[in-house]
Formats: sequence, C-alpha cells, structure tokens
Amino acid sequence: SDEFNHPNTKLLDGLPFQQFGSIVIGEEGKLIFNRRHGNWFLHSRAGVDGFEWPDQAIARAKDQDPYKEWFDAITGKIVQAESHFGQSGPFAETVLLGVIAQQNPDEELEWDAKKMEIVGRPDLKKLVQRDYRKGWKFKG
Repeated sequence: SDEFNHPNTKLLDGLPFQQFGSIVIGEEGKLIFNRRHGNWFLHSRAGVDGFEWPDQAIARAKDQDPYKEWFDAITGKIVQAESHFGQSGPFAETVLLGVIAQQNPDEELEWDAKKMEIVGRPDLKKLVQRDYRKGWKFKG
C-alpha cells in the first residue's frame, strides 16, 4: 500500500492499481475492479470456477458515463437518469442526516424534509445547506 492507500500489487495479483483501484476479498476469490469503468473481473479459486456474470437486466447510463447522464438529466436533455434522483436524493439525505445525528449524540433531532431543516436547531443549518457564491445558481 502507498501513501494514497491503494491496494498493493500482491493483493491485486500483479495488476496495476491505476487500472483496478478497488478489491473485495471473499473466501473463494477476489473481485477486482475500478468503480468508474466496466472492467470488473473475478480472480477465483476452485469454489467459483465456471462463474458466469448474469445477463444485464438494468439499463445503464449512455456510454457508461454517469456524469454526462447526470448533467443531461438536470439540464433537461433526457427525461430521467437511470440512477433515479427521486430515489437517490432521499437516500443520500438519510445517510447525511445520520452523520449529523452521530455528531450530536444523546440528542433527539427532528427533521423537516419540506423545509430541509432540523426543527428548532438553526445552529445545525450550516451542516444541511450552505450559501453558494455568485455564479453557482441553477436557473430551471
């Protein structure tokens, strides 16, 4: 491992970490991949030999580029991104509220989703929203 905490070459079976920066090690093999590319593959022992990836059943972002798809969705070039914001937004909101709750142990916090604020806690507003500098407003 190096100063950036990349998986070491031995764990990656000699593959360069620049191409495969993530690894999941299981009892019967290793799943080696880079989250930004479709180059996932399995290094296995006998227990998973013959494994075949299932047929693709879920639609993917055009050109496998989620960043372009996100931009196209927020600018109205496509109707809906495959990573549905109506699901991912509330999920991210829940996770981030969990972080705020951990920072305030032994306190009961009440979340008002419509107002996007923690009820009665203006001191926590800075953890929920920020004031953006000029030029970062989206008109739409």
